[in-house]
Amino acid sequence: WTDDHIVSLNKQGDSLNRLAEALVRNHLDFDFGDETILAETARVKISCLQVGEAEYDTVVVPPTASLFGSTLALLRSFAEAGGKLLWMGDAPALVEGAPSEAARELARDSRICHVEDLPRLLQALEENKPLSVRSAYGTEDTDILTMLRRCDDGFVLFAVNHDTEKPHYVTVTLPEVGAVTAYDPWTDESKPLAVSVTETGLVFSQLLKPNQSML
Repeated sequence: WTDDHIVSLNKQGDSLNRLAEALVRNHLDFDFGDETILAETARVKISCLQVGEAEYDTVVVPPTASLFGSTLALLRSFAEAGGKLLWMGDAPALVEGAPSEAARELARDSRICHVEDLPRLLQALEENKPLSVRSAYGTEDTDILTMLRRCDDGFVLFAVNHDTEKPHYVTVTLPEVGAVTAYDPWTDESKPLAVSVTETGLVFSQLLKPNQSML
């Protein structure tokens, strides 16, 4: 016994979970956009979408069956203001649950970048990526999960080795220069790290033991 509607919802949920996991494992911080919250608090600035205190220069529209009319208006304004808008797959044929061509008309805007699948989305997001965490092989280390936050005097980076068996030696690149201090929350110890400055920014290396996390 199956319900086609439930099956469809489960497929969409699985798709969003795969999208979220891919972004996290490729060190791309993100927030999900709640359309009700966006309608109440979001506003467009130059090349930026502001929601509360947070600002976003890139918006990804994942495959969906319907969108709010207020969301479409916000996305249009964001694209017109120079924001980077990435649209995955086909635009929905519904707006607020009713048949409408409004989403498809917006998706045809030449300022919007269309990506057909997850690998192409990740490729499009590589441009101006603020953080890189690479393994000894030179590729993004997808076992290291991170969260990067900008603060008044620099950045705070949380990193955890999701591998339960092997240590990982990684090279981290950040877009700005300055001193780096590593803090181990398990031992309550901190130490300065050796850094170098390249064309891409500040670079330092760190060994993370299995399941180890650091700030």
